[in-house]
Amino acid sequence: MDKLKVGDTILVEQAWEDELGQYHDEYAKIRAINKEGKMKLNFEDVSQEVREFLQGAEFDSKDYLKF
Repeated sequence: MDKLKVGDTILVEQAWEDELGQYHDEYAKIRAINKEGKMKLNFEDVSQEVREFLQGAEFDSKDYLKF
């Protein structure tokens, strides 16, 4: 299995929940990965409000595969 790297695209399943209780999967591009494996992601196809919410979330590289 290839390790994830900056620039890879991943699928974040159930990335966020809307007001109706529906979960939404989103694709994200990896912006950074620290030495502990925590990632900073760039969600491009979401609203500004959702993007700001997701920037506060924590994503661990061991939980994802390259898309």
